[in-house]
Amino acid sequence: MGAFQYARTTLRLAGYDYTSPGAYFITRVTHNREHLFGKVVDGKMQLNRAGKIVLLEWQRLAMHFDFVELGALVVMPDHVHAILVFHHHKGSQSSLPTWDERISMPRLTPASLGAILGQFKSRVTKKLWKLPA
Repeated sequence: MGAFQYARTTLRLAGYDYTSPGAYFITRVTHNREHLFGKVVDGKMQLNRAGKIVLLEWQRLAMHFDFVELGALVVMPDHVHAILVFHHHKGSQSSLPTWDERISMPRLTPASLGAILGQFKSRVTKKLWKLPA
């Protein structure tokens, strides 16, 4: 089980190219809304080790993707709000879904919002699994 769950319904705009330059507001929620990332004390968020991993991996996104600018990040006990800004980059492709006929599942376009968030989620989850219980 991963730290973040996928929404059962998508809020993505059908047919929109999510490799396009622009600012994207993102919310990711933990599995079963578990308070994994810390707690709010006296109105201020206190990150625990897991919350600090989220923050570190967020900061590393800009190192992995030179066309991405990091906007605000708010880590709460059971969710994350963030803004990612995409600048034009070479090799931009349409992120309209392509289908993998072998498994009848959509494939993510490289450098798309979904692909970048998938990598972020994967890095956070792998590091969380390594934390002692």
